[in-house]
Amino acid sequence: AKAGGMKMGLYYSMLDWHHPQYGTDLDGYVDNVLFGQVRELCTNYGDLACVWFDGEWDYPAATWKANELVSMINALQPSALVNDRLGAGERGVSRICDFYTREQPSEIDVPMGFKAGRPCRGKRA
Repeated sequence: AKAGGMKMGLYYSMLDWHHPQYGTDLDGYVDNVLFGQVRELCTNYGDLACVWFDGEWDYPAATWKANELVSMINALQPSALVNDRLGAGERGVSRICDFYTREQPSEIDVPMGFKAGRPCRGKRA
């Protein structure tokens, strides 16, 4: 990325249905796996322009310890942009899914048939 003049960013899916702690010890998963992996990504790969979370699914922001997570990222990568998809239903935008990144809620009513692309859907095995 650097050689091509591009800034590095990362995408992180909050849920990991294949990790044994995810379904049995969510607190342990958050403390050890989620925080551990994000800390590693923020310290071992140079400057990051953004950290893009995909976590508006199973659990609310409090479960993910979103405020602590963002504080950790800000301490390790102070210039990185962090998106707001850190918990299910935090903004009441479940209809918008992958397209909601605004700082303030919009008054625009998005039609239910709206499709900007073909998103991937995670499936439980």
